[in-house]
Amino acid sequence: MKKTNRITLLTTILVISILAGSSIAYATINNYNPNAGTVTTTAPSYMTSDNTAYSAAADYGSLLNEAYGWENPHGGDIYRTGFNAGPAPDRPDVLFITKTGLSIPKVFLGSSQATDVVNPTVNQFGAAGFFGGFSSVAPMAMAGQIIAWGSIKVNSGNATTRSAVISINPHTGACNWASIIGYGPSAGVSTGSSMAGAGYMFKVDDTHFATVAGGLGMFRITGEFLWRDSTVNPGAVYHSILGVGEPVQMVFGPHGVSGQYVPTCSGWTVANPETDMGEGNRNVWNYVMDEPGNPMLSYGDGKLVMGSYSSCSVYAIDVTTGEKVWETFVETAMGYMTSYAEGKFFVGTQSMHIYALNSTDGSVVWHNTDGVRNRAFNVWCINYAYGNVYLHDLGFGRTGAEKCLDAETGKLLWASTALFSIGYYTTIVADGKVYGNQADGSTTTGREADPTTFACWDAFTGEVIWTLRQAISAPMIAYGCLYFMSGGQLWALSTAVQPEDYSMFRGSVETPSLTLSKGPTDLSTPKWVFTTGAGILSSPAVSDGKLYINSNDRNVYCLNAYTGEEIWTFLTNEPRMTTFGSSPAIVGDRVIIGPDDGYLYILNADTGAEISRVPMGTYRPVESALGQHNIRSSPIIYNNRIYVGSQHNGMVYCVTLGGQVEWSTEIDGGAPILGSVGIADGYIYVMGDDTNFYKLDMNGNIIMNFRCH
Repeated sequence: MKKTNRITLLTTILVISILAGSSIAYATINNYNPNAGTVTTTAPSYMTSDNTAYSAAADYGSLLNEAYGWENPHGGDIYRTGFNAGPAPDRPDVLFITKTGLSIPKVFLGSSQATDVVNPTVNQFGAAGFFGGFSSVAPMAMAGQIIAWGSIKVNSGNATTRSAVISINPHTGACNWASIIGYGPSAGVSTGSSMAGAGYMFKVDDTHFATVAGGLGMFRITGEFLWRDSTVNPGAVYHSILGVGEPVQMVFGPHGVSGQYVPTCSGWTVANPETDMGEGNRNVWNYVMDEPGNPMLSYGDGKLVMGSYSSCSVYAIDVTTGEKVWETFVETAMGYMTSYAEGKFFVGTQSMHIYALNSTDGSVVWHNTDGVRNRAFNVWCINYAYGNVYLHDLGFGRTGAEKCLDAETGKLLWASTALFSIGYYTTIVADGKVYGNQADGSTTTGREADPTTFACWDAFTGEVIWTLRQAISAPMIAYGCLYFMSGGQLWALSTAVQPEDYSMFRGSVETPSLTLSKGPTDLSTPKWVFTTGAGILSSPAVSDGKLYINSNDRNVYCLNAYTGEEIWTFLTNEPRMTTFGSSPAIVGDRVIIGPDDGYLYILNADTGAEISRVPMGTYRPVESALGQHNIRSSPIIYNNRIYVGSQHNGMVYCVTLGGQVEWSTEIDGGAPILGSVGIADGYIYVMGDDTNFYKLDMNGNIIMNFRCH
């Protein structure tokens, strides 16, 4: 019975399945796997080389463009649209996941760098949960940094932790700095609570950001804490604060007043962020509210828009004067978060009705009643992008759906199944895609539970592009990546950052077997499976979206790394060769194939055409110890030269990329060389079959050797 031999690609890493091949006789007939050269498990539709934000990088320019930041965790921009203008992941490729123990190069306490810390590290990311426990509250992004709440260990020698604001490099996950809060000069500042409550940070201007938790705190983007005003104390059940950066530079929020039976909504300035104006001196206006139940909805057109749980109204306050401008009574309670765009406020979260209200006078532009026959709409957000409105209709039974409405008419454009109990999460939009939770595992309204799932939808058709078995309550798009917190860690997904090549055996000379690239966390299901004609013993090499592999059927295969589809094959010379144990190496437009059959091959990386072949001894079969996994010497590229050992004549070679032998040196009396060379500090190291370890200079002269026991 023949066994299939497979190459398996799981998103961003390669797993080679080493299975026994078809019987290969040393005769004129070699019976290889009849399915050789076929993709036996087809890649998902999104797994293509073109379907990646990186392929369109030229269209976006620098990924660190500040237009691709995320200046407000509650909706991304000052209008709470949930839209980012930059690239966004086309696949759930994991760029990095921060780990406990992440080193912190600088720790600030107040406006000065702390000097009494010892090997400080990140403990975890997140903030106290609104409903208790730990919250995966959204971070923000500005000035080429990801800034998030978290806790740090200031001394590696003990377990003491401090709450902190933490800055992370958006593309590597390395920590830039941490600023301690809740202690010392910033004693009153805290992480607050989750998305629902007052834990909040936002961009003030290009060099400052503010936090609102334990008062209004001001920070430089380099980490220094500047001042705190404890009188800025908004408080409401949900979304109790709205921070608006330039050009408005104000904070808004309702709060209780002693002796007053209704709350007051206040506006505080964050202009002149370097100046500590003292307690209470940043208040600009106060509006005594006569509408009970008052969450902050959104800002736009110079107005702060609020909703009411009890009076079923939406009303607008002028952000300059603090006076009510208009009030519109609607058919149901209006709460939570919404958005502004194109002269309209889109409201209706927590409601069975969705309205578009004219920002000038509050008049109804359109009114969608699709939710009346269901339960309500998602309580957390409404997105605006591409002339459309995106929201989640909770539905009943299995009618719940992520929906897209025409922003001008309110008409339904598409709906895609999404099943939730209530929907305490945000969705976001970028790069023609919508990202959000698709199912929460609930059994509400009698339906059976669907697995907890996060999804990426096509923003124009509603087609599900990819899914991830992960609960993500507050995702963020910035600098070409999707970020979220889970389990105290900060995750980054991206296809916009250039993939790192793994272009030869062990990757590189400088950092062998080490790569900063991250792979998927779910290894249970391959993205594609490609079948070769016989067993696969060697490691693959990957470069420029192509995967190269040597198979015991004597073929070199070049495959599309995203789909597994065959691009070309090259058949080596020796029909008696049954073990192809070396790994390919890629340099520029060339693929180098080791001398397993007595020849070193230099091929065109795009076409497989032979450029040169270098004889390296008459073919001789060699069995390694016990005959197990017959390794071979893989070509190593260093300074545009090829270094490789030959099993056929016991020579170490240095060859140019054009195929010219610059030198060759015999070791161990010509016995087989089965291991690959190592290069470090200007010397070449190789193991001989005599168990001697050899050191050569870069001209091939043997400097020393010694026996290994």
